[in-house]
Amino acid sequence: NKAVETTQEEQKNYFDVFEEVDSTSEETPAVQSEEVNTVAKTEENNTRKIKEIDIKGLEDFNLLKVTDSDILCVDDLIGQSVIKNELKTNIIAPIQHTDNLKANNVDLPNGILIAGNGSALTIVKAFSNEAQLPVVVLNNPQELNQILTAVEARFKKTGLKTVILAQGFDKFFPDGASNSVEANAFRNTLKGIKNKGALFVATTLDKSRICSDFMQSGIIDKILKSS
Repeated sequence: NKAVETTQEEQKNYFDVFEEVDSTSEETPAVQSEEVNTVAKTEENNTRKIKEIDIKGLEDFNLLKVTDSDILCVDDLIGQSVIKNELKTNIIAPIQHTDNLKANNVDLPNGILIAGNGSALTIVKAFSNEAQLPVVVLNNPQELNQILTAVEARFKKTGLKTVILAQGFDKFFPDGASNSVEANAFRNTLKGIKNKGALFVATTLDKSRICSDFMQSGIIDKILKSS
């Protein structure tokens, strides 16, 4: 039940249906209608614009802002091929295609750790904009319950999901505090939050500084290494 670490060599594509669609489209004759080409170009351009994100129910919290100067789609992330594929295939696609999610028995992660060289916030912004998911910034562990209460209420009312972002997660529980009462309570609160409409995303420059008790199924069950 340890967290799944995605590497360049091992990637699991849950959306075989999408792969089949892509492969058959390559065999289509070169002569395409102008209408089809126009639609494709429009969709591509739309991913590179700031999208409207519904934040109802979250106005009282610190929300991550995306601006024109940010990278606005996952495909434009430089040198992040593994993360791009993982986000687009196993997270964004399932969120945007709920019927396929159920049909293909795809299970979204409960929590994601993005570990690496400081580009995590750029990745989160691109992912947030493309998936049209609001991101609530978690400033400290004490805020989690209040945020999660609002996120769950919003999810029950609208069916919309929310990202809860913990930047520099290794600093939330300093050395010696990872097994404290507070840390244990935080872990228990994180368990199964995907069923409450939340996706927990944590970032760190050094994965080794995070207690392994957080890296398990139902808490943080996926690790992405930024390059």
